[in-house]
Amino acid sequence: MKKCLLIVLMLVCITPLVAESSEIPVSTSTENGRFEFIQSTIGRRLSFILDKYNGKVVQMVQVTEEGSIAFLPVLVDDPSEEPKSQKINYQLYMSGVALRDCFLLNINTGEIWQLAEDEEGTLSFVRIITIFDEEN
Repeated sequence: MKKCLLIVLMLVCITPLVAESSEIPVSTSTENGRFEFIQSTIGRRLSFILDKYNGKVVQMVQVTEEGSIAFLPVLVDDPSEEPKSQKINYQLYMSGVALRDCFLLNINTGEIWQLAEDEEGTLSFVRIITIFDEEN
């Protein structure tokens, strides 16, 4: 009986250590705010500011060895037509698992762009799909 109790106690203590960790990106924005700051938990270089009205994205980059930073534009391949109204049109999704699991979504058209990295390490969003067409 004591052995069974000891085994159960060990399993209870070990399970949290081997359980899959869920990395959740940090996001700061108000519900109706135009800009959103998103920082991945997998790396500082995956820190972005999204303009939720027009889909423009800037990436936080380190400029000097002392640690000063700047924000540089991230290319969005084949962007949507510039929205005519000042409302939220875009959302940035980051899984917190890998760079390729970062997506930019036009919440009105269903267009999706996936974050990609070229040979030089430059990040850009590449258009991958439009879920819905205008008629639906």
